[in-house]
Amino acid sequence: LYCLLQKQEPQQASTSVPAFLFVFIGLHGLHVTVALLFLVFVTLQGFADRYDHEYFWGVTVCTYFWHILGIVWLVILAVFAIAT
Repeated sequence: LYCLLQKQEPQQASTSVPAFLFVFIGLHGLHVTVALLFLVFVTLQGFADRYDHEYFWGVTVCTYFWHILGIVWLVILAVFAIAT
């Protein structure tokens, strides 16, 4: 993000594109961080023998969360690709 700001032309400073870009980069980073925290939590619970063949609800929720998040970002990127 710092490199993008340094290469920005002075006349482009009045447009909202860099702010828009920074918001979506920040949202993406936040989503990845939260998803990785979910994965770390489920992994630690697995190492602590909390899951077995009868109880695996946390793993199921984590996989659904991860895949839905991926689909949401693919849709967002497809909308951006169509819009440009």
